[in-house]
This record gives sequence, C-alpha cells and structure tokens, in this order.
Amino acid sequence: AGPLDRTILMDTTSGALTLSLPDADFNAVEYIAKNVGANALTVAALTSPQQKIYDTSSVNSINLATGVSARLQAKYNGTAWGWYRV
Repeated sequence: AGPLDRTILMDTTSGALTLSLPDADFNAVEYIAKNVGANALTVAALTSPQQKIYDTSSVNSINLATGVSARLQAKYNGTAWGWYRV
C-alpha cells in the first residue's frame, strides 16, 4: 500500500451500482472496492481507451456480491495499461 491508495465502500442497499475505474495509465494507484450493501456491485474498466481487469482472465468488468471486496492495482504489462486484481 502506498500514499495514493484508496478504499471505496459502495453501499448497494438501494439497488445495484457500478464503480467505473479511472484510466490506469494516469492513475497508477491501488483501489480496494468493497460492496457493503445488499445488491450487486459491478466494477468496470474504461472502454475508451480500452482497458481490462485481469483476474483469472481478461474482462471488462467484475461483479462483487455483498460483503466481497476486490483489490485492484494499475499496471502496465508491456503492451497496455490495465487493472490487476491482487
């Protein structure tokens, strides 16, 4: 963890929400997203420029159930910037 790392608590009690991640190449930080409500939380990468979230595969978004968190780091893989779940 570093000085620019952030924890984002998303309360989905009133309904499902989407957390849109910023451009990874301008925001080389780490985010921890946590669903603290009763509905689904979608964490989405940018579509323009196209960026991915790398988990077990390369996806545009991930879904977090109630109480689940995701730790995401902005990284460059030698070809493109993206968000890596660690």
